[in-house]
Amino acid sequence: MKNKPLDIAGFLKLVIEALDAAGIEYLIGGAVAEWAWGEPRATQDLDLVVKIPIKSINKLSKELKKRDMLIPAEIILDSILEDRADIPINAIHMYSGLKADLYPVREGNELRQSAFQRREQVDYGPLSGRYISIHQKISFCTNSCTLG
Repeated sequence: MKNKPLDIAGFLKLVIEALDAAGIEYLIGGAVAEWAWGEPRATQDLDLVVKIPIKSINKLSKELKKRDMLIPAEIILDSILEDRADIPINAIHMYSGLKADLYPVREGNELRQSAFQRREQVDYGPLSGRYISIHQKISFCTNSCTLG
């Protein structure tokens, strides 16, 4: 992976492969979700909502490491347990600098839990016909207008 150029679609594939291998459910949001709905936006990062069971933290850390993203299991656990601020877990690819913000689904965050329940499976071309979970169009528009 070190010698190959990595674009945002390739990075998305790496992140999803790591999440799948660790058994982590996810929801893609942000500009990448907008691409799926035909509204392109320039971006150099990924925004994902993730359900990380405590028992899967070590596996997730190892799967990300295999793909050149170093996040110690302790950092993942601390981020999940932190309730004072909604700070994402940053998965930064060591060789490209591309970043994925992983937003854990936390108890009490009804907006994120609701969006996660309404996620949709779409065929996302850059991933060779693979179906991925993205933010539902109507809730995405509502959240974008409400949050930013």
